Amino acid sequence: YEKEGVKLGLANALQALGELESRLGKVAKAREHYDKAIELYEKEGVKLGLANALQSKGDLCVAEKHIEVALQHYQEAIRLYKSEQDPMGLAYTLSEIIRCYHLLGSLTLEELRTLAREALDYAGRSGVSAVRVYVLNVLKECFVGEDKERSMQKLYDRIQSSRDLLPREAEWPTVKPIDVDEV
Repeated sequence: YEKEGVKLGLANALQALGELESRLGKVAKAREHYDKAIELYEKEGVKLGLANALQSKGDLCVAEKHIEVALQHYQEAIRLYKSEQDPMGLAYTLSEIIRCYHLLGSLTLEELRTLAREALDYAGRSGVSAVRVYVLNVLKECFVGEDKERSMQKLYDRIQSSRDLLPREAEWPTVKPIDVDEV
């Protein structure tokens, strides 16, 4: 690509190499490829490619536990995906933003829920079921991640502490756990 001067093709190849290096655990090399791809996408004015590269760079930062830096990359990717009206990119990136804020604990549950509704809306607009499944898996991880036994014990303790509120003739409540996959 360099010899032919096809910068967009080179940017796409660098993006793909970055993905490969990332999966192989070669973080420095992946970052180098993403940075070069970002530079080329910026020069060529290819917003969607730039958004995808920023998304990937954010993913790399999350893997390295640099959550604040990842959020910066994701926010910039969101801006670009919105300008390109790309619901798939928006759904994926919003999911990662939810994951980051969940890890940081810096948003209220209501703020996270608002982001979740937005991510699900974009996933639906994308028309790709795999995108919706991805978003739901992130939401499950962030909102339903508590250990089932621990949750059941907490519920039992709560019911036990309120037992005096039940009428005398009432039987002890039956509680059956339901997994999110069963709903």
